[in-house]
Amino acid sequence: MPGKRKSIPYKIKVRLLKEVENHCPFCRNEDTEHLEFHHIDENKENSVFANLLAVCPTCHSKISKNDISMEQVVRLKEMLGLRKKEREKFVPKEIKSEYPGGAPAFLNFLKENLRYPKDAIDREISGTVVVQFVVDEDGIVSDVEALSGPPELHAEAIRVVRKSYRWLPAKQNGRPVKYYSKQPIIFQLKKEKGFLESLFS
Repeated sequence: MPGKRKSIPYKIKVRLLKEVENHCPFCRNEDTEHLEFHHIDENKENSVFANLLAVCPTCHSKISKNDISMEQVVRLKEMLGLRKKEREKFVPKEIKSEYPGGAPAFLNFLKENLRYPKDAIDREISGTVVVQFVVDEDGIVSDVEALSGPPELHAEAIRVVRKSYRWLPAKQNGRPVKYYSKQPIIFQLKKEKGFLESLFS
């Protein structure tokens, strides 16, 4: 008595449906609940991904009757693999620009270089200034501008970001690229001994 046919693992079924974008690759039938899995070499025990193709029942029957030839099935499976490689080739693999050492290092840089405007301290103005700037392929900072936050704090936020000068450039597909970065600069006051001062002073 022949043994029980080995079932196709669930993960492979999911990959097969994704490969054909959830429709029959021959007739475009989108009834995914009824798609079947054809064994290309006709060995029902060989249930590896490369030997399987998701098709609708009608097209599966046509393959069995050779109305759709083995050559057509193999060619289609190869084409689907090539299409996947092409899609992966053009998926952006982006790494954002970053201050050397990351956020902790940038905070230390602010502590050493940010100068809270005296007029803003006297008027008790605090808040967060969002600064936009360009980091080029060499990591050089340029085109710095303040997008939001108290206007009285804009000039200092722009000055300190310009002073940061060189960042780690962004990368796309492994190559350095020009990148528009945004950085919040927090201006916070503390009260000590009856007067206000900057947390960074």
